[in-house]
Amino acid sequence: DETTYNFFEKSDLKYIRIIKLKDIENNELLKVKINRTRTEYLWTITSFCIDYVLNNCINTDRITYVDADIFFFKNPKCIFDEFERSKKDVLITKHSYSPELDLSNTSGQFCVQFIIFKKGNGQIVLNDWKKSCLNWCYAKFEDGKFGDQMYLDEWPIKFKSYTHVLQRESFAMGPWNVLRYPFSDAIFFHFHGLKIINQKLLFLGLYNIPRATIDNLYKPYIKELKNNIKNLNAQNIYPSDINPLQFTKI
Repeated sequence: DETTYNFFEKSDLKYIRIIKLKDIENNELLKVKINRTRTEYLWTITSFCIDYVLNNCINTDRITYVDADIFFFKNPKCIFDEFERSKKDVLITKHSYSPELDLSNTSGQFCVQFIIFKKGNGQIVLNDWKKSCLNWCYAKFEDGKFGDQMYLDEWPIKFKSYTHVLQRESFAMGPWNVLRYPFSDAIFFHFHGLKIINQKLLFLGLYNIPRATIDNLYKPYIKELKNNIKNLNAQNIYPSDINPLQFTKI
């Protein structure tokens, strides 16, 4: 949105390039936009954003899409190294659900959280994803589809020669697999479901999160949230009812 764009424009951050939504939106997207919720439309345009960067950024032959609620605890170089050794063009990651939380049948085996695309063959997969999302992308399970996510289940079969699935599944952690892997394995953690309710309440989601995971993953992340919200408050950007110094302790 304009608020976000203006913030980054004024920040003058060295490694940030800002792209306006209107530069990505085409007539096809604008046509479906009116019939989709904000969330559904964000899911719809994910593949289009990736495609825009690949086609419009000079000297870019590989792009990594990362969800906004992911936080890196270790250098992801080992993930990129595994991908390069695979000689493939696309990398996707599994949910790797804990058995008691398995939603593969309705949410998908793979998670749109960290995906790598290379120019060339990777764009064959990307274009197929774009077409599918344009046709159907809703926040419900229907006929083997859910949002933009369950389309990924087809890739290791439909695009077998192009797609690599991350082998070290515990590198990609989220609340759905914290009971399966030790927190120390995480290269990154997907803080799905975490919400700032008000100045005194932070909601961690509906999952059962072990205390060790809260202490070692959630607390450092929340500390960074506090710092960032404090900086935004100082610039009169963040809603005034959120005081980062008054988050309820966990």
